Amino acid sequence: MPRHQPGSSLRAARELYLEVTKDPSARPLVVASWQRSLEYNVKSGSLDAPYLDNPNLDSPLARAALPILDRLHEQLADDPVSTMITDRNGVVLSRKVSHEGLTTHLNRVRLAPGHVFAERYVGTNGIGTALASGRPVMIAGRQHYVEELRNFHCAAVPILHPTRRTLLG
Repeated sequence: MPRHQPGSSLRAARELYLEVTKDPSARPLVVASWQRSLEYNVKSGSLDAPYLDNPNLDSPLARAALPILDRLHEQLADDPVSTMITDRNGVVLSRKVSHEGLTTHLNRVRLAPGHVFAERYVGTNGIGTALASGRPVMIAGRQHYVEELRNFHCAAVPILHPTRRTLLG
């Protein structure tokens, strides 16, 4: 078995990035996110979604958005999906899961309340990329920067303050 060379994950990420950016269908939003991921020195071969001690999971944002999240989750309950709320820093505040098998997969990648899914830690992903770009995003499979997330398809929409239009989550 070959030994892991320092920097080989970064080289592999760069090679995949170059492959993705040569693809004429590569979206500028994803390319820009991969560039940020490289600048943040996110390791594509290992997931680092830090956990915050004592996160405020009962924030005004979570309380206001939870009824909407509940309704959305009910509408999607027949499909293997998870719906989440995060704060503006990418901290997962709430997670609803429709199928037990999906819970196991999400726990494996630490996509759970209290963990941070900002691009600076996790690279290109639905949550982090929506927060960084301020736009709705769909990140599918190989568009994720970190290998462990490439089995997921993620859609995310930034939550903006209704009058100030500032990013809330």
